[in-house]
Amino acid sequence: MSFTSNSLIHRFSTPLSWLATVLLYCVIAGLVTALALSLYWWRKSLRTARGIQVVGDGQASEMGVPKAARWRRWLSLMPPPAAAGLLLLCAWQLLPPLVMVRHTLPIFTHYLLVIIPGPFILVAIFLERLREWFSRSEDTLRLLARGLLYSVTVLMLLLQIVGGTALVLDDVRGRFNSKGLDFYFSDFHSIQNAFSELDRLAKQRHVSRVYVAADFPTGQAMYFFSGQLHTPVTVFDSDRCLVLPNPADGPALLLTPPYADLTYTLLNHYASARSVEQPPMLGGNPFGIFELSSPMKEVPPQVVFGQDMQLESIQTQRFSFDGVPRMISRWNWLRSLAPAYETTHHYRVRVQLGGGEDQAIATICTFNAMRTGDRLLVAFDLPKGGVAPHTAALSVQYSISTQDMPRYGPLHLITHRHLSSRYVPLKAANGKNSIVVRTS
Repeated sequence: MSFTSNSLIHRFSTPLSWLATVLLYCVIAGLVTALALSLYWWRKSLRTARGIQVVGDGQASEMGVPKAARWRRWLSLMPPPAAAGLLLLCAWQLLPPLVMVRHTLPIFTHYLLVIIPGPFILVAIFLERLREWFSRSEDTLRLLARGLLYSVTVLMLLLQIVGGTALVLDDVRGRFNSKGLDFYFSDFHSIQNAFSELDRLAKQRHVSRVYVAADFPTGQAMYFFSGQLHTPVTVFDSDRCLVLPNPADGPALLLTPPYADLTYTLLNHYASARSVEQPPMLGGNPFGIFELSSPMKEVPPQVVFGQDMQLESIQTQRFSFDGVPRMISRWNWLRSLAPAYETTHHYRVRVQLGGGEDQAIATICTFNAMRTGDRLLVAFDLPKGGVAPHTAALSVQYSISTQDMPRYGPLHLITHRHLSSRYVPLKAANGKNSIVVRTS
């Protein structure tokens, strides 16, 4: 995540970078100091224990060595409490990063929270031992050095306060840009505000249905806030799918996430969409609220899978926003799926091209509810450089996911886990699991 040029972090970038460098060297020096002190105290403890052991051996030769005295010899090898505490601190700071380095997965900053506040303790140990060394004499150089140490310590504390305050203010005011990351930043307040606007517009325009497109960064929050709307809502994953309203039900509203390029492109090609609001999002592009309707078209009955979905058409498209060739299948929904608490429906649409199983492409569409007559667009990414097929074998499988809520007698528990059923194939009209259709 990068900060914008008008952010406070950008303005204080020079002193904050100096602070980061100084703190890094202080942490390293603190680690070395802690290890040296622990070994020094341990060695000093062993010398004291040996002196006591020599005296005890002279007395024990006359009266015999009791069993407890033998254990004391072994216990004398243990480090004293102060040395043991410093060794434990060093192990706490060294072992977790070393274990993480072994793995090939990327290490994110929040993984290192497990070692907090160890680095600050090491800095404090180093500064205190340095202050103690400067205080051993009252000559001019050491007095000056001690005053400089106090000044640098106070300056670091002030910079820490300024940097922390600037970071919080930049975050809450959206003075950053997360678009270049693999997954952009999304905050609950912005999402909640977008849903408030969606609810207000739905009441104002008297629409009977709203749709919410969710992606990976906003998915969980989208499904959560959809339960607070006063209008029936369908939430769907927008990676490769788009749900459109039944043309007979009139206009509906659609809420889209900030960077849903495929969703915007499908809307331009297959629906009549008009932007009515753009709720802001911190540090990125705004959300989009569209008033949309599906064009009324008489489509002859084609392939039907189970009692769920009927194929209208399947065609190959190449969109300009990324240049990837795609096969777009258009479906008419045949039965309603009522929303339920923490329940999602998954439909895996599979296209097998002419080359066999190795050229099969599958897309999973996930949503919480559907209404009879809704339109479903399913996109398949075709291999680059490949030739668009004239025919394709279609198959559909269905699964349902619910939250794991075990019961133990009178106790009814709610867990974070979701349980998914096995995918069940939907039969075509000919009784088979797949059917060959022509593409355009």
